[in-house]
This record gives sequence, C-alpha cells and structure tokens, in this order.
Amino acid sequence: MDAHLLTKIIHMTAVATALMVFVLRASTLFIGVQGEQPNPAGRKVLVALQHL
Repeated sequence: MDAHLLTKIIHMTAVATALMVFVLRASTLFIGVQGEQPNPAGRKVLVALQHL
C-alpha cells in the first residue's frame, strides 16, 4: 500500500508541476507583451528554469 501511495504522490506532483509550467509559459504570451513579441523577462526566467 505504501509503494502505491508513494507512486501516486510522485505522479500527481509531476502532473501539477507540468500544469503550472504550461500555464506560466502561456501567460508570457499575454502578460507583458512588447509589440508582437512575448514578454522577454518571463521567457528568460522560464528558459533558466528549464535548464536546471
């Protein structure tokens, strides 16, 4: 039972993290837009997080 619970916790944490990254990445396309380009500061932060 403990192994199943641990697997479920890891899975849900990964799904929640992926969902947060997806929403944050999408938000840079709408928040802080300069002309026709996405928010450059937001893009830098997300690229930095991807390289951790």
